[in-house]
Amino acid sequence: IGSALVAGLPGGKGTWIPRTLARGFLRVYLCCSRVIEKSFFGSSEVFSTALLGQGRSHFTILNSTDVAQVALATPATTQRTDNVIRIGFVARLVYRKGGDLLLKALALVLKKSPNVRLSIVGEGWAKDDLISLTTELGMGPHVEWLGTLTREELFEFYPQMDMLVVPSRSEGIPLTALEASAFGVPVIAARSDGLVEAIEHGVTGFLVDVEDVQGLA
Repeated sequence: IGSALVAGLPGGKGTWIPRTLARGFLRVYLCCSRVIEKSFFGSSEVFSTALLGQGRSHFTILNSTDVAQVALATPATTQRTDNVIRIGFVARLVYRKGGDLLLKALALVLKKSPNVRLSIVGEGWAKDDLISLTTELGMGPHVEWLGTLTREELFEFYPQMDMLVVPSRSEGIPLTALEASAFGVPVIAARSDGLVEAIEHGVTGFLVDVEDVQGLA
């Protein structure tokens, strides 16, 4: 079994790899969204046992979260008494996840709404660059770096946020977007790969064009 978590490159670059694997080396190739499967194979089908006997070697199994765990999670007990707008960002701190885009958008937001605070959860090779960008934009007091959180800590974190932002340049269906939605937290995300399947625009959140800093703000 093989798997793909992000879409193929524009113009079909690199898509021959999963196609070759699915055709000659693997019994089945699984993708976490229909957009991703289609980018590699030209078509997509959500997996069902009925399809196994039809000669199809690639399927989509949509990413998901356990809503039962969310229902059992203990809500935050701290009563918020301030008027701060709290934005969450949960991701590996790498270029693909778009943390730099979010920081640039935040700089625009702060010009009109100084009562905004961004909480960043995660670690990664780009962290130092993101901290430098935060300092360069003069936003130090408005950004907190929480590092890596456990699942239990994340379930305490989500309800404290007014929104979660997923500005990824390329993405599957990130678990963090699903978890935040399960907690009733609106998600603002880039219109990137599987995110268009995870977020219903205007209902569970809002979608903006990839790398559109103005739109994100």
